[in-house]
Amino acid sequence: MYNLGEGVLQDYKQAVYWWKKSAEQGYPASQMNLGMKYEIGEGVLPDYKQALYWYKKAADQAVYWYKKPAEQGDALVQLFLGDMYAKGKGVLQDYKKAVYWWEKSAEQGNAKAQSFLAGMYDQGKGALKDLKQAVYWWKKSAEQGNALSQHKLGVQYAKGQGVKKNILKAHMWFNISAYSGNTDASDSRDDLSKYMSSQQIREAQRMAKKWVENFEKRKKR
Repeated sequence: MYNLGEGVLQDYKQAVYWWKKSAEQGYPASQMNLGMKYEIGEGVLPDYKQALYWYKKAADQAVYWYKKPAEQGDALVQLFLGDMYAKGKGVLQDYKKAVYWWEKSAEQGNAKAQSFLAGMYDQGKGALKDLKQAVYWWKKSAEQGNALSQHKLGVQYAKGQGVKKNILKAHMWFNISAYSGNTDASDSRDDLSKYMSSQQIREAQRMAKKWVENFEKRKKR
């Protein structure tokens, strides 16, 4: 309330005072807010060491609280927990645990987790390198409209990695990804078009249009 000036005059010092009281008792949201104030210097002098201290406290707490719903099957929390292990946020970086939680989330249909998991299989991080598994998960994610996965899938078809080379499908997925807003996919599509006949390009465009139409219909159901 003090931070926003709701019901009282806005007072960052008072906001910091009460957040610190709460943060010292282990409340993660207050720890996060306190860290932010130290970082930007509102209500206190800027102090990056203190900011980092409170951010880490909040991250440590977050991992603890994330684990409970993640273990109970919350796909979104599993996605976040995997991200924390992959980046070493509040925990030691552990790619195997990142893969473990992303796989849990991916199996429940989370498109971002599917995309991240595919990347781990593609790079051999936290799991043995497996291009077929990478393609499998990128396809699952791409079919849900994830633009990055659509582009990645196009790349795999263009190179014949983890899947049989097919320039029509590569062009199709590049087109779909570009439609989804991925500018890199537009460049990939244009580069690939240089090696295709006009007939092949028309066919790939037809395939892409049909896919998008069906996808939009599914979204409306």
